[in-house]
Amino acid sequence: MSIQHTSNVLKVHELGNEVQEKLTRYGIFPKQFVKFKNQFTSKTEDNYIIKMILDSEARKYGSKGHLEEAKGVYEKLATFIATEDGDNPVETIRNMHRLSLRQYSRLGYSKVRIKNCGDAGCRECKALSDKIVDITEALNKMPLPNPMCSFDLYRNGHSYCRCSYEPVTDSIKITDKKLKNDYSLFRKYLVPAAVLIFIITAVFYFINL
Repeated sequence: MSIQHTSNVLKVHELGNEVQEKLTRYGIFPKQFVKFKNQFTSKTEDNYIIKMILDSEARKYGSKGHLEEAKGVYEKLATFIATEDGDNPVETIRNMHRLSLRQYSRLGYSKVRIKNCGDAGCRECKALSDKIVDITEALNKMPLPNPMCSFDLYRNGHSYCRCSYEPVTDSIKITDKKLKNDYSLFRKYLVPAAVLIFIITAVFYFINL
């Protein structure tokens, strides 16, 4: 057992070396782990708790619009699933790509380009490289991770697709809502400011006559 504690409430100093090493490897604070662990029974597996923490962190970053941070945590979670559990992290990778697509859509992009991981990519993923897809279509069909990927990164019998999306610059569009918001701000701030400047200029002009 990686945890040795006799009471119903786990303490940080009771964490075993094995679990502490895992927490350090995946950037999880011991206090954070203990807080999650104490919400369950002592029989709940450490790996399950760690996966919950990573998933929670990724979702938190995603909800705040911090795309790169969220993707980084999802990548840690995928690595954990593949290495510690020896399982297929396809759903975690899919969640990461779903987050990217939604973020790009919120930023006004309508299309994304699929990029593979370069020369190290498998033949199936190279075939997808530079393909442009509509974001709505991508969200419906979820082409990434590539279901045909044959790259077994961790040699555990499961493919690990490393393809990614990048927004197509000239696909960005300004929505009617954004235009209305911009016009509203113009009327609210810029027009009164322009009128005020005109009045001040006129007053100084007549004073100096």
